[in-house]
Amino acid sequence: MFWEARLETFRMKIYLAASLVLAFGIFDTAQAQSCRQGFSKQARSVRVASASALATADDGNGAPSGLSATFAACMARAGSQNIASIECLTAERSRQDRRLNKVYQELIGNLQGDRRGRMVEAQRAWLQLQQKDGAFEASIFDELGPMGNQQQVENEARAVSQRADLLEQYLAFSKP
Repeated sequence: MFWEARLETFRMKIYLAASLVLAFGIFDTAQAQSCRQGFSKQARSVRVASASALATADDGNGAPSGLSATFAACMARAGSQNIASIECLTAERSRQDRRLNKVYQELIGNLQGDRRGRMVEAQRAWLQLQQKDGAFEASIFDELGPMGNQQQVENEARAVSQRADLLEQYLAFSKP
């Protein structure tokens, strides 16, 4: 709610400024349209940042929900440096991927017959969904530059973490 109010205030100031500029003829219409498009891009960046902030609730280990304490420590060291933050996110994505692969292999080892086949099929479908989600997110986030790339990698890490959590639950129920 806070970010939405701030965004609306910012939006009104930009439109007011653009209206005044047009009224006094400082910019032509094409230049004003370019300013509005630039604002729209900044507004999307603010929405992405606020959505990310809302989604990063601490889960008790100092890390955003679903991600590791190692990641939280890395991000604390990175501060506001985009490249360092993306490196932290990429490492967390790899960490969560290794975790997912480990639990998947253990789960497959515990399942027999039809249940095993269904799990293999479900995992393949999930991987295909991840690829399609990634392509869609790239179409949205690419225009935001480094911030969009950072958001996309964070979304991937969270999705892999959630899948690993789910497979861990399946594993708990499948043990003899």
